[in-house]
Amino acid sequence: LISICMYARPHASKMGWRHLPPTEPSWFALSVGMVLLCNSSASAGQSEVPPLSIRLGPGLGDYAVVEANGAEWLRGEAAVVDGTQLVPCDLEAAEPTHPVNENIKQRKPHSARIQTGMDAVGPFSSQPDVHWCHQGTSTVVVITAMKTYSPDEFGGNLVTTITQTFPHGLSETNKPYTAGGQTTTRTSFPSFVQPPLTRDAPVQHARNNATVNLTSPLLNGFTYWGASGMHNELNRLWAPGAFANNDSCDAVGDSKGCDGMGPLVIYSNTTPPTTLVISGASEFLHHQTAMMGKTLSCGVRGTLRTVPPGYSVSTILVGGRGVTATTRLWGRVLLQQHGKEARLIPGSAANRDPSLRYLSYWTDRGAAYYYNTEGPNITAEQTMVDVKKWMIDNKIPTRVYQFDSWWYPKDTALPGSPVLLWEPLPSVFPDGFTVPWLDTPNQTGAAATRSPLVLHNRAFSPKTPYNKSWFVTEAQLALPVRTELFLHIMAPALPLGLRVYEQDWISLTHMKMAAPQESVLPAREWFAAMDDAATVLNLTIQLCMQFPRHVLHTVELSAVTQARASADYHAVGTTVGCSLDGVANLTCTQWNIGLTSLFFSAIGIVPSKDNFRSTVNSTPCEPNPLLQALVAGLSGGPVGPSDPIGTMDFTTVHHIGRGPDGYLNKPDAAATPLDLTFNLGFGDVDRGLDSLPTVWSASTQLGLLTWQYVLAVGLSSPVAVGLDDLGYGAATQAVAFEYFPECWRNETAAQRGECSFEVGLGHTVLLKNDHNSRLVLRPGGVRGNGVNESTADQGTPFRYVIVAPVLTSGWVLLGETGKFFPATRDRIKAFGSTTSGGLQGEIQGAPNEHVKVECFTPSQVRTMGAAPAGTALRTIATVCPLGSDGLATLRCEADECTCVAAEVSDVVPL
Repeated sequence: LISICMYARPHASKMGWRHLPPTEPSWFALSVGMVLLCNSSASAGQSEVPPLSIRLGPGLGDYAVVEANGAEWLRGEAAVVDGTQLVPCDLEAAEPTHPVNENIKQRKPHSARIQTGMDAVGPFSSQPDVHWCHQGTSTVVVITAMKTYSPDEFGGNLVTTITQTFPHGLSETNKPYTAGGQTTTRTSFPSFVQPPLTRDAPVQHARNNATVNLTSPLLNGFTYWGASGMHNELNRLWAPGAFANNDSCDAVGDSKGCDGMGPLVIYSNTTPPTTLVISGASEFLHHQTAMMGKTLSCGVRGTLRTVPPGYSVSTILVGGRGVTATTRLWGRVLLQQHGKEARLIPGSAANRDPSLRYLSYWTDRGAAYYYNTEGPNITAEQTMVDVKKWMIDNKIPTRVYQFDSWWYPKDTALPGSPVLLWEPLPSVFPDGFTVPWLDTPNQTGAAATRSPLVLHNRAFSPKTPYNKSWFVTEAQLALPVRTELFLHIMAPALPLGLRVYEQDWISLTHMKMAAPQESVLPAREWFAAMDDAATVLNLTIQLCMQFPRHVLHTVELSAVTQARASADYHAVGTTVGCSLDGVANLTCTQWNIGLTSLFFSAIGIVPSKDNFRSTVNSTPCEPNPLLQALVAGLSGGPVGPSDPIGTMDFTTVHHIGRGPDGYLNKPDAAATPLDLTFNLGFGDVDRGLDSLPTVWSASTQLGLLTWQYVLAVGLSSPVAVGLDDLGYGAATQAVAFEYFPECWRNETAAQRGECSFEVGLGHTVLLKNDHNSRLVLRPGGVRGNGVNESTADQGTPFRYVIVAPVLTSGWVLLGETGKFFPATRDRIKAFGSTTSGGLQGEIQGAPNEHVKVECFTPSQVRTMGAAPAGTALRTIATVCPLGSDGLATLRCEADECTCVAAEVSDVVPL
């Protein structure tokens, strides 16, 4: 197996590129070569053969992505610039052409020299670079390079980066950014075509407009992220012509298509799926992956009219086993490459962003007070004062508030009403940045506190009175490109409570202005100015209405912690109800952010689901309040109900918060689809792979043990999930229980956080890691608010299962079962088995808080493994009174548990 590699000298400039004079030695450029990944002399037990690799053929530019058995997935093509295929310069008219492709020249013997090195990603192998020219010329147009990293560093998986460098730049083209360049590339390398597949009894698949054999082992699927709102990721069959004929790649403005195309993920119908992730690796704002005819092309975006000398753009290919695992590996490599791997540490983003740590209240689109107040002649300022007062009076520990675009002046004469000044309208906040609502006491009755705010901003009007030198100005919008502008508007908002700056309208600004599309610097300067100012002022940033390229670019930024992963929220306002097929109303599937969460979380960005109404009794109607709240918690993003005063269902919201301090209990990372759902999608091809079963999981790891939170929504047939599907080891046993109904049997039980467990499917089961032990998720489930039968015909049905591991001692820590996420790092500080075979853990929370924790004893675990369905199960429930330091120690021995003040002392490492 041969892989292609490259050598690179890291760019010192923060801008990501620098001028390269034509006379500078080519060692600056990147190189192409090959390295033997495994050979016949390899000893047993040596590195595992990668599931995918890049096979290098006899000609320069002759390469293919292949499986371990040699089967081709993608066949590479030569470099292309502005529609013209190039040839290697140093071989021009000197060597015979390749027998298959006349534009690919044979290798010279010197091209086999292997170089090795080390960079931020890890050890790599490479060879000299390849210079490409137009046919019959000797002027270098582009230098291409491929670098392959040691599979030993990445679990035996493929990691290759491919770079194009333009020593002389590229001259200006006459094609404007509005003439289709959004979905094209000016340059291409790598570029791939799908090899012809030999199939028996091919059939026509109408959805993909392609002839495929649905039983072929080479039949793959693909998914990509391509919409401005990030809510219409697509899954399709990867078959000849399927991608090119997919209507999702039409250039139709900012609502869909390849303009914003993010990572492309191709996966096989195997267990686990063999997976290839392709995306930009640098210059994300101008890197493009697009279908040019039937060629998958990676390179400089077609809208970039001038490419400066020395400019480079890179593509990354990561191949592995499992869609989720490979996507996470892809993200890890990008973060390492750009020095941001620390962002993957659980809780790192939350520590900087109060909207990720505490319960919040939102006023954006879909909210009760989005451009609305309590009533006539009542200002927004008074409305916000009353909202906070109601929260305090009802002991709802809301700590963070979001103000949307209603609070600042806008230019209503221009389409979309871009912002004029980012400061309070006198008619909205008569007291300006010193709103008196800040003087209200906090929930504990202590001194007045200043609630942290998330403050929204949109695109700027060209008529803004701010310093014109801070902008690139066009007819309808102005692009802010100077740090001075952001410091000027952000600093005065600090007294108001600004802690999170929400930048909306990113894709609209991107699409409606020429500057960020036609030139290299403006878009980069925009994000750098915003990020630098936020960093200086210790603020964080939420991106909203962005393209995938903007999310990818965050690997180069410091202050961005989250991004919107959904469409705007709207309550349905009808009793018709929702289903997964209800695409006419985006609210029906607005919660469905699992695939986008996989993309975001892989590169350290927390996905945001947007606000939600917390009750079925809201006006307009919200048929899925429980589902909305649960997904908000599972996302790891803000939990922001938006009900009018006096109507919030705190029972729903309370099950996500840790206690009286408003701190959110959440898993380690966002919930993402299980790999088995991608396999199951092949079994429902009549609906298309975009109908993947919705089965997600999120997890919490305490020591070496893992708790899983599994959500299944709108299933049309049963789905069987094994412990291996959840990542558990072979020796693991675990207890799985459906939270609804076990802990939500009626309204009183839900309000008090009381659970009743019984053996049986749909209740509580003991799982072992073998093929005969499966968690069966059936169609149906809970709807609406989970207890009111009158809502059963409205909401989308779902099931929610918590999986808790069995300790070697036989104990099971269920955790704080009165919460949707009973065992999290935010609640359990330390945990393990004792030397005497018991259980011990340190519980944390608000000072003087009382926390009820439940456990299964070893005897009860044995009972559930043998008892008939319907057998009641007894837990050991213990109330832990936390001290003034917010800590208590739980100890369980024999058949009882107690909470004591002593510190953890004899815990056996797990």
